[in-house]
Amino acid sequence: MQALTDALTVPVTRVGDRVLVGFSSREYEEAFENYQAGS
Repeated sequence: MQALTDALTVPVTRVGDRVLVGFSSREYEEAFENYQAGS
């Protein structure tokens, strides 16, 4: 399971970095919380 988590971490982080370029940290945190709640 750890290997799967590690495999997902890089693309998720890259997407997060792109999102942070376009959004304020507050908007990013809200979007992340909404994503977590929807999972």
